[in-house]
Amino acid sequence: LGRANGLAGLFFAAVLASGVAAPGAALAGTWSATGSLVTPRDSHTATLLNNGQVLVAKGGNQTPEDSSYLASSELYDPVSGTWSNIVSALNTPRAGHTATLLDNGKVLVVGGQNSTTYLVTSELYNPATGIWSYALGALATARARHTATLLNDGRVLVMGGKRSNSAYQTTAEYYDPPSQTWGGIVPPVNTREGHTATLLADGRVLVAGGINASGYVAGAECYHVLFTRWDPAGSLGAGRQAHTATRLANGQVLVAGGENYDAGGALASALLYDPGSNTWIPTGSLNTARHSHTA
Repeated sequence: LGRANGLAGLFFAAVLASGVAAPGAALAGTWSATGSLVTPRDSHTATLLNNGQVLVAKGGNQTPEDSSYLASSELYDPVSGTWSNIVSALNTPRAGHTATLLDNGKVLVVGGQNSTTYLVTSELYNPATGIWSYALGALATARARHTATLLNDGRVLVMGGKRSNSAYQTTAEYYDPPSQTWGGIVPPVNTREGHTATLLADGRVLVAGGINASGYVAGAECYHVLFTRWDPAGSLGAGRQAHTATRLANGQVLVAGGENYDAGGALASALLYDPGSNTWIPTGSLNTARHSHTA
């Protein structure tokens, strides 16, 4: 056993000395190159499947404003570090959509846009068969740059976004996987896109920031699933959009970065939302201002 460990140590020392990294052998706290996507794309989605693979779906392959939208999707295998095309293509090319892993293991893709057309359709990817199919029913109204949040009861809350190049979305609705139907709920107080929607530990959904026809949104709201109502959730202080919101282990939500061109562009500031006191607390700022990032 000691000899085997010694040989393994010599092997990894040789790998490091040569500058070549085997799949899965990256040192902690470092970045290493892995396999490239088959197709260049932006404004796509990436969803972790139950089998450990990552599904990347749709998007554009030039700029978000370009008319080149993709119907293809790919799978990343972390064991081999490689990407492969899914043979079955999505039925409608789109970008600015959402992708949500359902409790049954399927992935629900909702809305988005194809050139100037905003979409009401949704599609389901079945990892067991590798096939995309249209979900039954349709959104009550088209939307892109919305949010989709998986609720504790298995439904998906879809809210906000835009329904055309010049009109912001005023409604929220939810998708019920067993019946494959869409149903409307009480509209939120603020219309918005570029916001975040975070499931809290108590089952409520915190919606924060965004932008609408009046400018950057500083307000936040909580959707109470049980009572189907929206409650005020304080203010971020200054409006922002294209930020991230991450629920931490202690139940608080970290909002980081974003943009507000009225305040100079990309933001480095960050705040914590405390559900118990329904208040926002400034916390340490990012070292580098950024927006449209991930967390």
